[in-house]
Amino acid sequence: MIIQQTIIINAPIEEVYGAYADIHKWKKVLPDVLEINEIEDDGVYQEFLMTVSRPTGPETVHSKRICKKYESIELTQPIPPPGVKSMVGEWKFINKGSTTEVTATRTVELVNENMTDEELHLAEIRFTKNLKRFLNQNLTCFKNYLELYQEITLSIELNENKHSLFEIFWDIKKWNSYWNKIDNVTVIYDDQVHQEFAMTVWRDGAKENVRTIRYAEDEGIHFFSPEPPRLLNYHVGAWLLSGHDGTDKTTVEAKRGFTLKRGPDEELVEYKKRVTDYREKLEERINKILNSFAKAMN
Repeated sequence: MIIQQTIIINAPIEEVYGAYADIHKWKKVLPDVLEINEIEDDGVYQEFLMTVSRPTGPETVHSKRICKKYESIELTQPIPPPGVKSMVGEWKFINKGSTTEVTATRTVELVNENMTDEELHLAEIRFTKNLKRFLNQNLTCFKNYLELYQEITLSIELNENKHSLFEIFWDIKKWNSYWNKIDNVTVIYDDQVHQEFAMTVWRDGAKENVRTIRYAEDEGIHFFSPEPPRLLNYHVGAWLLSGHDGTDKTTVEAKRGFTLKRGPDEELVEYKKRVTDYREKLEERINKILNSFAKAMN
């Protein structure tokens, strides 16, 4: 089976190819990417382990790629996904001047032991449908990142050591002790490295249900929203903690990345105005959260 999806990205080929070729940037672009461990990258040959979030829990995928600058990136997986006998892939980039055409292709052979021809045909239809959706999501995430992505970074110094502060930020059930905009929190999964929870928050005078997946690293806590807030297509963030040697003080850096939904007929000028307004409100909200933690610790 050969499965293809194509998209036009309003950015020059240098930026588009660069985003796809930089495996470490994928954590910013794709919300389900939890961790990337580089094995080798000489600018042409790449080998890495990528851990992604799945409904059944984190899954690590081993990938090898050949990069042909501004032309294509070829992909192989030594261990194919479950139910797949073999799969190779390619992203092809075509320069359209100020825009870039990206085509994602996968060539797949399913495991077909003990399958009738009809069963294999139905399995191929299901697999093709799911893979087309996955490729479209991948392409759309890169398009949103390159065309519309916004990033915010704010910081504050808190009177608490890094280890204790990490525990406070990780214990999401106690957040309403610091930030009164939270009503209910339900922890779905928590192994002290990966965490998933649902909560009800107050935003602009109305209740909103949100689901968040977080993962811990030495530098702090990273997170993303599988179902972004209603005004957004994409939402990621982090609480990065920097301890001060010899003191019980820690600098907290709050990072957010987002893309605001754009109406199908919305003019770019109006859209950019809404982005500015949303950005200002989000910065104000993050500052209030940081200051609420600071007040509780003084």
